[in-house]
Amino acid sequence: MFCCPELLEPLRHLVNLTVNPCSEIFHYVCHGWNEKGANTLDVDAAKLTSPFAIMKSTTPNGAGRSLSAIFRSCIRLPTRPLEQEVLQALIDIAPLAPPYGFKEILNLIVALSLKYNVFLPVTIKDLENGYGLLIKPGIPAVMNFPGGNIALEPLFGRFKVVSGLPVTMNEVLATAYNLPKASSSRTTTNGNLSLLETLLRGDSPITFRSILTTVFPFPEETTVVVKSFQAVMDTLSLLTAPNNQPTAMAFVFFDAAAVTYKLMYGLSVTSKMHLVDRCAQSIAHFRLLTFKAITEAVVSKSKDERVLATVSDVKETIISRLSSLGEERDRLLVSKLLGELKTVLPSYAVKTITRTPNISENFVTNQLINEEVQLLYGLSHDTLHRTLLKIMVIAPYFPLVEVEGNYLVITPAVYSFVATTRSEAHFDVLASMGALVADALWQLVLKTDAWSARVNAMLTKLKSCSAKGGGMGLAFPTLSLETVALAARKSDWEKPVLVLDLLKSSLSQVFFMRFVYFTACRRSIFHGTEEAHAKEVVAFVNGTPGFREAFHCRDVVPQENNTCIDGVKALG
Repeated sequence: MFCCPELLEPLRHLVNLTVNPCSEIFHYVCHGWNEKGANTLDVDAAKLTSPFAIMKSTTPNGAGRSLSAIFRSCIRLPTRPLEQEVLQALIDIAPLAPPYGFKEILNLIVALSLKYNVFLPVTIKDLENGYGLLIKPGIPAVMNFPGGNIALEPLFGRFKVVSGLPVTMNEVLATAYNLPKASSSRTTTNGNLSLLETLLRGDSPITFRSILTTVFPFPEETTVVVKSFQAVMDTLSLLTAPNNQPTAMAFVFFDAAAVTYKLMYGLSVTSKMHLVDRCAQSIAHFRLLTFKAITEAVVSKSKDERVLATVSDVKETIISRLSSLGEERDRLLVSKLLGELKTVLPSYAVKTITRTPNISENFVTNQLINEEVQLLYGLSHDTLHRTLLKIMVIAPYFPLVEVEGNYLVITPAVYSFVATTRSEAHFDVLASMGALVADALWQLVLKTDAWSARVNAMLTKLKSCSAKGGGMGLAFPTLSLETVALAARKSDWEKPVLVLDLLKSSLSQVFFMRFVYFTACRRSIFHGTEEAHAKEVVAFVNGTPGFREAFHCRDVVPQENNTCIDGVKALG
């Protein structure tokens, strides 16, 4: 940190900001705002809500670590020593800024980051006044609108404007990517065409690939045509609510872009990791935001108290069944993790619909888990690692959420949090714990008798597909089918359903094969036969340019008495 404010003088030409070198804001930048010393912060976990507050609250001594220490592997700083040192200081102290200095700090950070092409996947938030921003790769953190500066705040599943005026998702994307206003005969309920719909469905010269190029630049020779992934793009078009207002779904777009970027490249999980490293780090950070955004949306929208399960309900149900885990040390480990849930997840009421199949039969192997750890959880900071572990313990088990009239389906997988452990020795106990969590939530949900008849009827029909094959296997676990069935029960497919393995393996081949399987045969699951079901999968894989090359799949050849299970297994 600095001892002399004059060190900032050379930076004045970078920003439209006139500051008196003797002012308190310069003192703040140079020396920090904490009496215990610059770059430190005592944390009251009950008052802090950002992902960084969660991270800080898990440090052994309760003292916060600098953001630069936590995200050092994510930040590429300029090479000039002075600018690098100043920007590093700004990153460290911005979250502690007093209200009157917050906006100036943000402007300076944004100007420096854009000037030097610095990627900052960090959230900076003024907790007292509610301002917030997320600096994402390639996207201006603070954008000027007529009503004021907008601050991207996906932590709460919405976008906030400092002036308090509402902002639509179209305005955010159009400003972030400098896109022209879309024009089409198709309009949303408020008269404006969904920009995402325009981008993804070809009604505009602006392509989805142009957005990916903005966020994650890649060489021209890798144009594995976007048209090959029309199913992915069609699904992503559901990210904007019918009234075109930002919802908890909106921020998923950026993660989905990262997923598609990986798919278009056709990389294996472990090869060419440097090309997607920045993308992977960003996804790891988004996972810290995902659960909070979803729970906030559910709590604010849910009207039926009968289907609400609180954290305490879940915890009590799980602890009562811990005896089935076996050894005492395993029970102690699970109890300890469960005891920390209130630190990670305050007592929100959460609508939960899920069920977990047997992990050993339906999920990936330890080898793939280890590869995913290497790619998605490569952050070196131990505190961040532990926080990811605790969040992943509970986050994957809330797959169905209704937000602004849409249904968001996230297919959960236990190895989302298994992958965050450093030792394979914990695999069994964590897997068992995941099954307990899901089962407890399932029992709480099904206490409502009115749901049981339609749910059981749908699941019976779906399970008939897996009966002949003895289980859905790796390509498409029964869990996903059951989740989809529950979504269909409520919507009857009249409302859009987004299926995205956001909390599982966002960059894995296994994920996309499941995704393709569902996309190709979604309608025939409920309205067709097993034979039609399997043929659609076969036709999709064989008829999609670049699919087999990208994922090293052999041709899927229809076989005699082919069933949906055979079709899925052929993908592997």
